[in-house]
Amino acid sequence: MVPSSAVAIFSSWHAYRRGLATNLHELGIPDKVIQAILRHEDVKTTQRSYVKTLPSVVTEAMKRLEQRIACAADVQQVSVN
Repeated sequence: MVPSSAVAIFSSWHAYRRGLATNLHELGIPDKVIQAILRHEDVKTTQRSYVKTLPSVVTEAMKRLEQRIACAADVQQVSVN
């Protein structure tokens, strides 16, 4: 049996790889290049399991969230100094 902590690490690692593949895809990087970065033998594995196409609404919401987080980090940094 696999310890639950190992499952969490495994899950997080694959979530990172999916996020990387999806972000590269959104930047217009060809799937064959993403395949090479992730070291998959078959590009279909990359396309089927790692590259997740996002609706533009979700993409826009994530950009807004990233901006809010960046602004909050700037405010905290200024407050500490």
